[in-house]
Amino acid sequence: MIDLVALWQNAKENDFVCSKNKITKRNVLALITNGANNLREVKKNINFSCDGSCAAKNPSGRSCDENIEALLEIYVPLFELMKHTHSKA
Repeated sequence: MIDLVALWQNAKENDFVCSKNKITKRNVLALITNGANNLREVKKNINFSCDGSCAAKNPSGRSCDENIEALLEIYVPLFELMKHTHSKA
């Protein structure tokens, strides 16, 4: 089974999270830096119509939701740490 966290840590910013809707890692990271910290908030701000059919086309072979969750797991804590560290400076 593919390790989604490792895949998305090493993915380029223009790699597709959702190939069906042409949503990239960069798009999701932009939402995270603007405060999105869960799947609902990401999907509220970007057009995902994830019905699972795109999993076969996605580089990870997984659904958009799974890809977004992996990105959230990696980058939300990092962004929160950066915000917290910066606010103390």
